[in-house]
Amino acid sequence: MTLDELATSAGIPRRRIERQFRQQVNEAPAQTYRNMRLERAHILLTETNLSVMEIAMAAGFHSKNGVSRQYKDRCGETPFGHRGRLRATDDA
Repeated sequence: MTLDELATSAGIPRRRIERQFRQQVNEAPAQTYRNMRLERAHILLTETNLSVMEIAMAAGFHSKNGVSRQYKDRCGETPFGHRGRLRATDDA
């Protein structure tokens, strides 16, 4: 459900939802949603052998480039780098 659909369903303006969300959570709804998707991607990278493309799709991204860029911004490494580091640790 989009934020516009949620606002219509609740009978309040979208901007009001955004303001209240920011007051309660201290970030925009889109940021929270992106962080949830990145957390899902992180779990899938850690706990599965899915390809990065499969993980991107499962976490709601449209491409592996999109998830890679945002994952690196948040975690400081790409999904490929994270997975490689995990494998190196497992081999040690």
